[in-house]
Amino acid sequence: MPVEESANMLIMATRTFPGSPAPSRRPTPRAHYPIFKQWADYLVANALDPDLQNQTDDFTGFIAHSVNLALKGIIGIGAMSRIATMAGRASDSAAYLAKARDYIGQWQDQWPRELVGNT
Repeated sequence: MPVEESANMLIMATRTFPGSPAPSRRPTPRAHYPIFKQWADYLVANALDPDLQNQTDDFTGFIAHSVNLALKGIIGIGAMSRIATMAGRASDSAAYLAKARDYIGQWQDQWPRELVGNT
């Protein structure tokens, strides 16, 4: 479940860092940045139209082109923008935010208006 789990880790990390107890015990986004970047870059390459993958709804088996999985991946990319900000990587933050915004627009355009509303 590479798209699902990569997105899960990035989403959870955005909540973990600000909420950690004391600064001396707080994991830093900088310390773990290489792995976060690896997960985010995987999502950039694979989230918009996930290939045949398993997901949390594993009772369905492997699914290609999952709209739910794509959305989770896009949210994960947006979460990476926040992690990059916390790590002091402004240019990465801007790039991931721009990619998430681009992908959410594409994601919305892929679905008939009657399914996502007439916005």
